[in-house]
Amino acid sequence: MYEGLREKLKKGNLTSRLLLKRFRFIDDAMRQKSAYLDPKGMPFYYYLGEELKPQRIVSVGGHLALEASCCALGAKSKEIALFGQDESRFAKANVKLSGAKVGAANWDLAIVFSDFCDHLDLIWGGLTLGGHLCVVNAEQAMLDFAKIKNRAPEFIKARDSVGLLRK
Repeated sequence: MYEGLREKLKKGNLTSRLLLKRFRFIDDAMRQKSAYLDPKGMPFYYYLGEELKPQRIVSVGGHLALEASCCALGAKSKEIALFGQDESRFAKANVKLSGAKVGAANWDLAIVFSDFCDHLDLIWGGLTLGGHLCVVNAEQAMLDFAKIKNRAPEFIKARDSVGLLRK
């Protein structure tokens, strides 16, 4: 189901540096961290947005809302909801720089980081029918949750291990 996404990630035509130049960081040294320079890091989220075209995204956890903002750029999303964000002032600014507005309900895509996997059932309830759950760096949690929901997740190796599950 996610073959187009895998192919775009493999080709790697988009660089993190190009994608992230519009966003705000706490300081310039942070821009140089390997997590933000990896060609399979932030471009993955842009390609995810291009592939799935979510109009409403929720980001649960993460840092500076960069992943959701990159996804919104790829999808031209209208709204992003933020929960559990570090440095929320920067996160909200990055959402606005992506062209989306803060705040959404009934999400088409939920990006959930490993620290928040205890809330997958609650997040799942907020997804629209046909929406996608994207869990970052929590393969076992994703496998366990998918088993409960009687579904089979797909895993993509970007910079991090990412599990995807469609509602």
